[in-house]
Amino acid sequence: MINLIIDGKKIQVEAGTNLIDAAALADIHIPNLCYLKGMRGVGACRLCLVEIEGMKAPVIACTTKVKEGMNVTTETEKIREMRKFVIDLILSIHPLDCMTCTKAGVCTLQKYAYDFELQDSTFTRKKFGYPIDSVNPFIKRDPDYCILCGKCVRVCKEQGTNVIDFMGRGVGARVITAMDKPLQESECTFCGSCVDACPVNALLEADRWRKGREWEYTKINSVCLSCGNGCDITVSTKDGSIVKINVGAEDSSVERYICAIGRFGFDSITADSRITAPLKRIGNELKETTWDDALKIAAEKLKEAGKCAGIVSTGNILNQDAFVLGKLASQAVKTKNVDTTVSLYADEDSMKYSDSVDIDSADLIVAVGINPSQWERVLPALDAGIRKRVARGAKLIVINSNPPSPPFAKGGMGGLAAAAAVNIIGNEAKALEQIAKALKELAVSSQQSGSQLLLVSG
Repeated sequence: MINLIIDGKKIQVEAGTNLIDAAALADIHIPNLCYLKGMRGVGACRLCLVEIEGMKAPVIACTTKVKEGMNVTTETEKIREMRKFVIDLILSIHPLDCMTCTKAGVCTLQKYAYDFELQDSTFTRKKFGYPIDSVNPFIKRDPDYCILCGKCVRVCKEQGTNVIDFMGRGVGARVITAMDKPLQESECTFCGSCVDACPVNALLEADRWRKGREWEYTKINSVCLSCGNGCDITVSTKDGSIVKINVGAEDSSVERYICAIGRFGFDSITADSRITAPLKRIGNELKETTWDDALKIAAEKLKEAGKCAGIVSTGNILNQDAFVLGKLASQAVKTKNVDTTVSLYADEDSMKYSDSVDIDSADLIVAVGINPSQWERVLPALDAGIRKRVARGAKLIVINSNPPSPPFAKGGMGGLAAAAAVNIIGNEAKALEQIAKALKELAVSSQQSGSQLLLVSG
């Protein structure tokens, strides 16, 4: 452990901790625009300057690691003037329409402009007029609001997607996709992590415009039911309607993740096609009826069918509901014909021997019997976890009987694999026998070297 002093407070932190995180442990906030907890600092914004006793010039807190005996001061008149200068420069290229901006009240730039008493920039203002990318139904991109902090670029790389990056230099730089195409024409999975990371109004949920400000929302912590991973989410509502869904942990958009379905898939709740009342078939038409009538009809039909009846439920019901459904089938209807609509690819048994912690520490991931083109759709959390780990240097091996589908060949998860054996129909046993032998040898060498091996089966 390292002992140091920050603003007169004696604190003790682990070696390797940067000064921003160390200060946060002492409830001291160091202003910053580009730092993301859980990621390496890059010092892009130059706002987190601090003074260290014995050093001639201020240093950047997000890239400076703690050292024994450090005496750090985060607030001096000199530091304040430097930070004010940085915000002043940023305001010279940023729209000042806070009166109508959706991010008003939660915009980090607005907060610092207020803290440093800046109503406008003292520099000559520059307007760009870049086109807004709002063609896709999920994320609205407005480059004019971008402050080039790089958070979105880094979090996209951290997710293993690498869809966006910087183009150009200086104030004329922009964050773009490959060939500057719209998001829906790129490899973007629309996980929305970039939206969570953006400190200003450059990235926003597409359908959130004119649906209220942050302080008007009622926020409810919940669990996503889109798949069996059960991600923590925060649901923001206004006047009884869902406005947006975010990652449950607000302290970091890097360590936590929700997929596009979990974040943007709530439109089905208010869709015109949603069934909100029981329907009874009369001739060739389905007409609304009461619950009493619907339950009576269902009971009569099940009684008539007896042991020949089959009960099929959605795969999204709770375990408790599934248990009661089984009791209904066995005790009331006297049938053993019970099933769900869960896809074979979505079989959560495939993850019962591992969890996200295993993936985060694995040096080699072997995926057996899982079609890579299916991961993003039915196991999005697993897909994201493997992408992130591969981006950090882990090797991925894919073994699958099915032939590769377009997403595989196009550069999906299969494109990340260091090696792949696909379309081995009829030779699975032989292939797996050889693989098992190789894995056994690899497991021994992994134990000797300290490397982590993870096997994910479908």
